[in-house]
Amino acid sequence: MMFHYMLFVHRMKDGKVVESGKRYKLLNFNNEIYSLLVQDVEMGDTGRYTCWAHNKYGEAMTEAYLNVIGR
Repeated sequence: MMFHYMLFVHRMKDGKVVESGKRYKLLNFNNEIYSLLVQDVEMGDTGRYTCWAHNKYGEAMTEAYLNVIGR
C-alpha cells in the first residue's frame, strides 16, 4: 500500500513569494526533486532564491544566489 502525504513547496526571492507563471516555473521530478526555472532572465532577477518544502514529517530548505550579468 502506498500513501501520499501533502507536500507544500514555497519559492521566494529576497524573502518575497515567487508565484508560478510565464517566467517562473516549479519543476517536479518523481515527487522528490524540485527545481525553479527562471525563463527570459532579466537584470531584476538577480537575488537570493529560497525553496522551502514541508509536510507533517519535517521540512527542508535550500538557497541559491542568482547574479544576472548584462552584455
